[in-house]
Amino acid sequence: MFLLKENTETVIEAAEHCDKDLTRSLVTRALQKDVNARDAIFNRISWQSDRGVRDCIRQRVEAILEIVKALATLVRAGDGSV
Repeated sequence: MFLLKENTETVIEAAEHCDKDLTRSLVTRALQKDVNARDAIFNRISWQSDRGVRDCIRQRVEAILEIVKALATLVRAGDGSV
């Protein structure tokens, strides 16, 4: 189990800090729990060719790195075990 120290808003705030092209209005809607705005932000950072944004977010939200490591282990194992 992984816990973010704060919540999803922590990741959204990190995304805003790290991706200067995110509009403030989109971030505001996401912070107000607008699911479509959150999806737009997460899709944007997931598919960006610039890895620097994702690296920046992982540095700002330490729990993300542990989640990424666990997912990578699962994918490498190929059988769903850790």
